[in-house]
Amino acid sequence: MSRPPESLREEFKGFGAPKRLGAHLYVVTIPNSSSGGVRIVEYFGFAGDTEGISDDPEHTFELERAVVDRKIWTKISEPLRSEFNARLKANKMAPSRFTVGDNYLEKLLGRELCVLAWASEHVTESGAEITDRLGVIVARWRSLRPEERWWLFSMTAAEAGGSGDSDRGWRKALYYALSDGAGSRMPRRRLTRSETQQKLFGPNTFAGGLFDFAEGDTKSDGTANDR
Repeated sequence: MSRPPESLREEFKGFGAPKRLGAHLYVVTIPNSSSGGVRIVEYFGFAGDTEGISDDPEHTFELERAVVDRKIWTKISEPLRSEFNARLKANKMAPSRFTVGDNYLEKLLGRELCVLAWASEHVTESGAEITDRLGVIVARWRSLRPEERWWLFSMTAAEAGGSGDSDRGWRKALYYALSDGAGSRMPRRRLTRSETQQKLFGPNTFAGGLFDFAEGDTKSDGTANDR
């Protein structure tokens, strides 16, 4: 397949987030203070109006998905960086890293991040115990295929997708599902390069988001479309 014209190619920032105005993406804000919480916010961009989320055409709708305790973020940020960069590199895109300030993510990578953040937010242990508990959660999250994480996000966001919903339904269930089995490590089949490109990047990547081929499966608020 021939490459698209230069003028039509998408430009990206951070972890695959489109640079174009009004793009649907996630922003992870890391404060300067070592004790401040890390905010995960979904920006719906122009879709906030076109999909009926906002009645104000001048308003770019946003939703705070979680505020992660800094000690938890310190433990999960490196696995997130490693996972997302491996997928970006497989598709010949620049890697990124999390730094103090605003960090941008493509919308489906943002949803995968939310699944891990939501599963981790109920961890109350300290010291070596928090490392062990989060190690189990991260390992089980990494064992999931991307589309499985998207499904978990959709189910959770449908009833408990905001930063104040940590004690509701699927949100609490994520913790129990991914933290169960201390010391266990779920096997994960490695994707071939062709599978990675097919599953993560549709043929029209340059014209839209990295994962636009999957957009028919979810609404902009993360809930599942009717089939």
